[in-house]
Amino acid sequence: MGSGGSDRELRVGVAVRPLAALVSQLRAVLEGLDPGQLPARDAAEVVAVCDQLSRVADAGKALAAGRVAESSLWSRGGHRSAGHWMAKVCGISVGDAVRMLDLAETVADAPATKDALVAGRLSGKQASAVAKAEKADPAAGRQLVASAPGRTLHDVQSDARRILNAASAETPEEKAARHREQRRFRHGVNDDGMGWGSWLLPMAEHTKAVAAIEGEQAAVFDQAREDGVREPSEAYAADALCRVLDRAATNGTPVGSDGGSVEDDWSFAKVIVKIDLAALDRGHTLPGEVSEIAGHGPIPV
Repeated sequence: MGSGGSDRELRVGVAVRPLAALVSQLRAVLEGLDPGQLPARDAAEVVAVCDQLSRVADAGKALAAGRVAESSLWSRGGHRSAGHWMAKVCGISVGDAVRMLDLAETVADAPATKDALVAGRLSGKQASAVAKAEKADPAAGRQLVASAPGRTLHDVQSDARRILNAASAETPEEKAARHREQRRFRHGVNDDGMGWGSWLLPMAEHTKAVAAIEGEQAAVFDQAREDGVREPSEAYAADALCRVLDRAATNGTPVGSDGGSVEDDWSFAKVIVKIDLAALDRGHTLPGEVSEIAGHGPIPV
């Protein structure tokens, strides 16, 4: 048993030693780097290189953590789950740890995505979306893997949703019913005494809510500029949400209901729907066709 344990320690050491050496080399380079003395163009290159390093490192971290999750090692320290173990080791939230473990599990059945993730061509969030698309439709998924590098996360996720929607065996009616069952609204108070909330809604209701908030946000922004105030856009969105709710409570009209909305006036809202004419005439989409609210996602014809 003694020699077996030594052999195992040797194998682990051989696997980890090159990575540890790379960390030492990288640390030495960064310690000698003064970004304030760099030309802006060189600083931009440093950002790009460090992004590649972090992508490759995150891929290795996620895949290795997935292996730990498969074992019982994480439970030996008294952790409630593999996610709790990873959160402690990496100094991240349990939610972020669980998402990395889910990524490792998802790409395991999506070889093209896994290769691109390990090579640093995809970020973790891009790979998560692309892997699901590759599993649903391998050919379309591989095309998305090839086109994803250099594109925004939003665009990649939108294309992935289209592939998943086209590959789904659900009818539009079945999907609408499932979304209806999954609707949720959660709220609470954080440790600092601030309220928080989140919702999960069918796309039509979500779009109405977002359009109401964004429409009011423009007025909040204009008023702030007149007052000489500059704050993050998310702060303006929070003020807009409060205005919308206050107005709905005053009018006694639910925002986005069939009976009306903010002052029964939607002139402030702009919603763009993209749909193939053939799908509109037919009443449903076929693979490759589009029926979606721009910037949000697919909807039934």
